[in-house]
Amino acid sequence: PAAEKMEKVVPIPKIGATMMKAEPESYAGKCPTVITFKGHIAAAGMISVSKPVTVKYAFIRSDGVTGPVQTITFTKQGAQTVTNTWHIGGPGFSTSGWQALKIISPDPKESRKASFTLNCNNDK
Repeated sequence: PAAEKMEKVVPIPKIGATMMKAEPESYAGKCPTVITFKGHIAAAGMISVSKPVTVKYAFIRSDGVTGPVQTITFTKQGAQTVTNTWHIGGPGFSTSGWQALKIISPDPKESRKASFTLNCNNDK
Protein backbone atom coordinates (compact mmCIF):
# COMPACT_ATOMS: atom_id res chain seq x y z
CA PRO A 1 0.00 0.00 0.00
CA ALA A 2 1.04 3.60 -0.57
CA ALA A 3 0.85 4.30 3.14
CA GLU A 4 4.02 2.24 3.73
CA LYS A 5 5.96 4.51 1.39
CA MET A 6 4.95 7.67 3.24
CA GLU A 7 7.92 9.26 4.93
CA LYS A 8 7.58 10.90 8.29
CA VAL A 9 7.11 14.60 7.66
CA VAL A 10 9.25 16.75 9.93
CA PRO A 11 8.03 20.33 10.15
CA ILE A 12 10.61 22.85 9.00
CA PRO A 13 11.41 25.20 11.86
CA LYS A 14 10.12 28.74 11.45
CA ILE A 15 12.92 31.26 11.24
CA GLY A 16 12.45 34.99 11.77
CA ALA A 17 14.86 37.78 10.88
CA THR A 18 14.69 41.28 12.31
CA MET A 19 17.07 44.17 11.74
CA MET A 20 17.13 46.31 14.85
CA LYS A 21 18.98 49.42 13.61
CA ALA A 22 22.11 50.96 12.25
CA GLU A 23 24.37 52.52 14.87
CA PRO A 24 24.68 55.40 14.36
CA GLU A 25 21.60 55.94 12.20
CA SER A 26 22.89 59.40 11.27
CA TYR A 27 26.57 60.29 11.23
CA ALA A 28 28.35 63.58 10.54
CA GLY A 29 32.08 63.92 11.14
CA LYS A 30 35.45 62.48 10.23
CA CYS A 31 35.55 59.64 7.71
CA PRO A 32 36.02 56.86 7.04
CA THR A 33 33.85 55.66 9.89
CA VAL A 34 32.15 52.44 10.93
CA ILE A 35 28.40 51.80 10.97
CA THR A 36 27.37 48.78 13.07
CA PHE A 37 24.24 46.82 12.22
CA LYS A 38 22.46 44.62 14.76
CA GLY A 39 19.82 42.08 13.96
CA HIS A 40 18.05 39.16 15.56
CA ILE A 41 17.49 35.71 14.14
CA ALA A 42 14.75 33.74 15.86
CA ALA A 43 13.87 30.08 15.56
CA ALA A 44 10.70 28.28 16.58
CA GLY A 45 9.52 24.71 16.10
CA MET A 46 10.94 21.25 16.74
CA ILE A 47 14.35 22.31 18.08
CA SER A 48 16.41 20.65 20.79
CA VAL A 49 19.99 19.75 21.65
CA SER A 50 19.45 16.45 19.83
CA LYS A 51 17.68 18.19 16.92
CA PRO A 52 19.55 21.47 16.47
CA VAL A 53 18.72 23.85 13.65
CA THR A 54 21.49 25.56 11.72
CA VAL A 55 20.48 28.78 10.00
CA LYS A 56 22.49 30.08 7.04
CA TYR A 57 22.35 33.85 6.62
CA ALA A 58 24.13 36.83 5.09
CA PHE A 59 23.95 40.59 5.42
CA ILE A 60 22.93 42.38 2.22
CA ARG A 61 23.70 46.05 1.55
CA SER A 62 22.26 48.94 -0.42
CA ASP A 63 25.40 49.09 -2.59
CA GLY A 64 24.69 45.59 -3.92
CA VAL A 65 27.30 43.82 -1.80
CA THR A 66 26.29 40.58 -0.11
CA GLY A 67 28.40 39.61 2.88
CA PRO A 68 29.81 36.14 3.44
CA VAL A 69 27.36 33.37 4.26
CA GLN A 70 27.42 32.73 7.99
CA THR A 71 25.76 30.13 10.16
CA ILE A 72 24.15 30.21 13.57
CA THR A 73 22.91 27.12 15.42
CA PHE A 74 19.89 26.88 17.69
CA THR A 75 19.56 24.09 20.25
CA LYS A 76 16.28 25.51 21.59
CA GLN A 77 13.62 27.97 20.47
CA GLY A 78 14.59 31.59 20.87
CA ALA A 79 16.52 34.46 19.33
CA GLN A 80 20.19 35.28 18.87
CA THR A 81 21.77 38.63 18.03
CA VAL A 82 23.99 38.97 14.97
CA THR A 83 26.07 42.01 14.04
CA ASN A 84 27.89 43.35 11.02
CA THR A 85 29.99 46.45 10.39
CA TRP A 86 30.44 48.61 7.32
CA HIS A 87 33.59 50.74 7.00
CA ILE A 88 32.45 53.63 4.82
CA GLY A 89 33.16 57.16 3.74
CA GLY A 90 35.96 59.52 2.91
CA PRO A 91 36.58 63.29 2.80
CA GLY A 92 33.56 65.11 1.41
CA PHE A 93 31.58 61.87 0.98
CA SER A 94 27.86 61.88 1.78
CA THR A 95 25.42 59.03 1.27
CA SER A 96 22.57 57.07 2.73
CA GLY A 97 22.18 53.32 2.68
CA TRP A 98 20.93 50.24 4.45
CA GLN A 99 21.66 46.68 5.42
CA ALA A 100 19.25 43.80 5.85
CA LEU A 101 19.47 40.19 6.99
CA LYS A 102 18.91 37.52 4.35
CA ILE A 103 18.02 34.07 5.66
CA ILE A 104 19.21 31.51 3.12
CA SER A 105 18.04 28.31 4.83
CA PRO A 106 16.06 26.52 6.18
CA ASP A 107 13.27 29.15 5.88
CA PRO A 108 14.37 31.78 3.29
CA LYS A 109 13.33 35.40 3.85
CA GLU A 110 14.66 38.91 4.22
CA SER A 111 14.33 41.30 7.13
CA ARG A 112 13.35 44.92 6.88
CA LYS A 113 16.17 47.33 6.09
CA ALA A 114 18.14 49.21 8.76
CA SER A 115 18.92 52.58 7.17
CA PHE A 116 21.57 55.21 7.85
CA THR A 117 22.77 58.57 6.54
CA LEU A 118 26.39 59.67 6.37
CA ASN A 119 27.92 63.14 5.97
CA CYS A 120 31.70 63.18 6.04
CA ASN A 121 33.41 66.39 7.07
CA ASN A 122 37.18 66.08 7.35
CA ASP A 123 37.84 69.82 7.63
CA LYS A 124 40.51 70.67 10.16
